[in-house]
Formats: sequence, structure tokens, C-alpha cells
Amino acid sequence: MNKKIKRICMAIIISCLIGTFSSAVMGMSQTEKKKDLSDNTGILQNRCAFSSNCSGCVINSPMIIIDIPYSGTANVKFSTRYEILPVGGPDYGYVKMSDDKGKTWRTMRALQGSVQEWIDVDFDLYQWVGEVWFLFEYYTFSTFSISRGMYIDSILIEGISNGEPVTLYYQEFEDYGIGQKWGSWVISKIPEEDDEIPPDTEIVDGPDGEIDYNSISFEWIGTDNAHGTPEWDLIYSYILEGYDNEWSSWTLSTNRAYNNLPNGEYTFKVKAKDLANNIDPSPATRSFIVDTKDDNEPPVIKITRPRPGHLYIADIIETSPMPATIIIGKITTTVEAYDDKSRVTQVEFYVDDELKYVDDSSPYEWQWDETVFWRHTLKTVAYDTSQNSALDEISVIISNRG
Repeated sequence: MNKKIKRICMAIIISCLIGTFSSAVMGMSQTEKKKDLSDNTGILQNRCAFSSNCSGCVINSPMIIIDIPYSGTANVKFSTRYEILPVGGPDYGYVKMSDDKGKTWRTMRALQGSVQEWIDVDFDLYQWVGEVWFLFEYYTFSTFSISRGMYIDSILIEGISNGEPVTLYYQEFEDYGIGQKWGSWVISKIPEEDDEIPPDTEIVDGPDGEIDYNSISFEWIGTDNAHGTPEWDLIYSYILEGYDNEWSSWTLSTNRAYNNLPNGEYTFKVKAKDLANNIDPSPATRSFIVDTKDDNEPPVIKITRPRPGHLYIADIIETSPMPATIIIGKITTTVEAYDDKSRVTQVEFYVDDELKYVDDSSPYEWQWDETVFWRHTLKTVAYDTSQNSALDEISVIISNRG
């Protein structure tokens, strides 16, 4: 019994020594930390360090939810001091941003090292517009980490309106102590109330003059004044005169395609609108004439793979000669198609007259990979802009378990 009591007492002593050693390695005691907080008016994020099960622990501040004004740039500034050691070790302090309600986070700053005096950190948020989530994160790898953690204080979120800085949010933490929870803060949108300058619109791609094809597309961009709406928040309305009956509804899209236009004259127009509801008074325009020159000739089409009298294995090996076209496993079917007068618009792939795939751009190809056996007819059909068509086909013997 005496030996058991001695062993129990020794275990208690060792446990106490480990606890004392752990506190020493962690740096300051809780009392010292509270004093430090009082002296430095910061908030310590190393609360997890006093947990008995802290390996891989992540401490997040509650999100600061910001609605960044559309009127221009914004900046985040804050004061910090930290001791996150060793440099190159697993412990880190992070400043992170998310623009998809926390689904993904971008690290804006990763902090390591020892900074004993308060320093100011700031970074630009010009690329961030709309609702943004912002947090501080401290990751400590082990209860026995030598990191003391990080203090954060004096968070300033500053925007620009009419070229002048505007304080959107400011918070100090002198009233916070260890164990207290952070609050959460919401910043309201500050619109550019006196923005009366309309945006500009420019067509960057699309037909011009006379063309001999009738499937076309347009792309455009918009820009606003320096303190107005970022281009990714501009919306657009367009019309193809000679085809559309009215302007389209407003959209964020910056492209539009039209297919199989009849011969004739057309003018495409597009205009941008900013968040202050200013509309480009001079829409971008592009005029063109569709003339397919009475193309009555079909396009040219040829199946280039598989070829007659060849053996294909697993879409890799090709040998010849063979008494028939034989396919074992899958195969990529390729086609050459062109039209001297107009343009090939699409190539269709059929197996025994059943449509399997449509390819509308060169190179025209389709991978045939399904459960199929014995003899079948592989057929391809090409169409040009005048709806002329041509076909090519080949009989094959195939064995594919899919």
C-alpha cells in the first residue's frame, strides 16, 4: 500500500511540475496577461493556449461584416503586436477576407515572429466590393507552444468618397478582457449620392462591315468615373436593330450571340448603367451587313478517324491493314469539315441514326465510349451558315464494355 501511495503522490507531483513548466513556456500567467491587456488596451487571441486539449486549435474572432461602398476604394488598418514562434513553425496569426459568406477565405496577412511594440498594419481593399467578411485567426499547434499569441487593437475601416477619406468603422478594445467574447459589427453601404456622371460603353469584339456568315457574337466593356461604380457592377442593355423588337432587360452579361441571321443590314447597340442609375447617353454601336451570297453548295466533310481497314485498341493503338474497321474499347472520332463560300456552324455525330453529340467548333471530334458490340454505322453531318449540309459515314465492328 505504501508503494502505491508513493507512486500516486509522485504522479501528482510530476503533473504539477508539467503544468508549471507549460505555463512558463507559454510566457505570461493569466494575471500577467490581464495586466498586459489593461496596459495595452488590446485583445489577446491565445485563449486556447490554456485548454488541456489544444493541439491544432484555431481561434477565430467573430466576423466583422463590411458592406464596402461602391463609390471607390476601401482600406483596413489595425494595430497589432504578437509573439508567434518559432518562425517557420506551425503556429500562425492570420488576417482573412471572404466575399462569399465564409465559403472560401483569402489570407491577406500571415504573421509570425516577435513584435513586442504595437505596430500599424494596413492593406487596400479596392478589389473587394459588396458584402465582405473579415476576421483575425490564431492557429496554435500544441499546448506546449512557445507562442504567446497576438493582440489586435484599433481596427479602422476607411473608404473613399468623392476623393476624400471617410471612416466607415473604428473600434478599440480597452473594455475587453480575457475570456470575454468579441462583438460583431455591420457596416452599412455608403452610396455615392451625388454621382451624376454616366458610364461609358465600348464594343470590343463583333462583326463590322459586310460578312458572309450569319452566326455572330458581340463582347463589350463598361467604365465609370473614378469614384463611381466598378466595372464588374455595371449592368447593360442591348438591341440588334433589324432583328430585336426592343431593348433587352438589364444584365451583368458582357456578351451576346445571334445565330442564323437572315441576309440584311443590322446595327448592334449596347449601353451601360451604374449603381446611381446613370445610363450611358451614347450607346456603343456596330453596324454590319449579312450576305451569305446565296450559298447553295454543301460543306465538305470527311471522317479522318476511324479509317477504313484499320484496327483501334483502347483509343491508343492503330494498326492496318484489316478486312474491316475494328474497334476494341473506346475511340475518339475526328472529322474534317469546311465550306468555301460560308462557314461550318456545327458537326453532328450519329450512331445508327441516333444523335450522340454536336460540336460547333474546330477541331470537330467526339469520344465514343459506351457499352456497345458488333456492327454499327458511325455517321457525321456538317452544316454551314446557309443551312446546307453534307454527311460522311463508316461501318465499324466494335466491342466496348463501357
